[in-house]
Amino acid sequence: MTEELQRLIETQEYKKARLLADELFQAGENTEIFWILNATLYQIEGIEEAEFACISRGLQINPSNYELYYMLGNYYGRRNCNQAYLCYEQADYYCENEEDRALIQEAMEKQMKAERERREAILRAEGEKKSMILVAEGNKESAVLNAEAEKEAAILRAEAEKEKKIKEAEGQAEAIRAVQRATADGIRYIKEAGADQAVLQLKSLEAFQAAADGKANKIIIPSDIQGIAGLVKSISEIAAKEDTK
Repeated sequence: MTEELQRLIETQEYKKARLLADELFQAGENTEIFWILNATLYQIEGIEEAEFACISRGLQINPSNYELYYMLGNYYGRRNCNQAYLCYEQADYYCENEEDRALIQEAMEKQMKAERERREAILRAEGEKKSMILVAEGNKESAVLNAEAEKEAAILRAEAEKEKKIKEAEGQAEAIRAVQRATADGIRYIKEAGADQAVLQLKSLEAFQAAADGKANKIIIPSDIQGIAGLVKSISEIAAKEDTK
């Protein structure tokens, strides 16, 4: 019956092959060739767990069957290149058929090539990742430096403005102190000259007379000058008398 199962698989009559394989399994078929054919059929159907189970059952019967190791290599070739290569090595070790060994060694070379390409892809990806990280870190450091520079510039501008205001305030304060010192010096000089109240009032009168000689027709007379000169009239009246002469 296994010969009929093999024929159905070779002629791609997979539905009939599946029905026959199930019948053989129910009947208790447990030979190496049955598990090889059943695993092949499951691989065609895309049922990988059942494929792996059939390969394992066959290796339990004959751990030296190179065909089963070759099939196991194909199974792992879709998952893990290293495990696939080890399975092909086992198949090559047990195989005595030169044509089959050539196929096994070709599969081994393909796995080695796939592994090299995988590692190269990983190295490229890691290199690109490191490059992106370095660029990102560079941009970050540049942004930090720019921010620090702007912060320092702002601090310097603020300090310069503060210093300017301090200097202006100090200048204004010094000007006020200079005026106050001049006033105090004037008062001290007058006192040192011995000028009394009468002298001061006389000086006021002289200043008033100088003002009266002007063209103004009205002037407010300080009370202290009124007392000294006995003036009771305004400057306008004095000017009127001058005109009648």
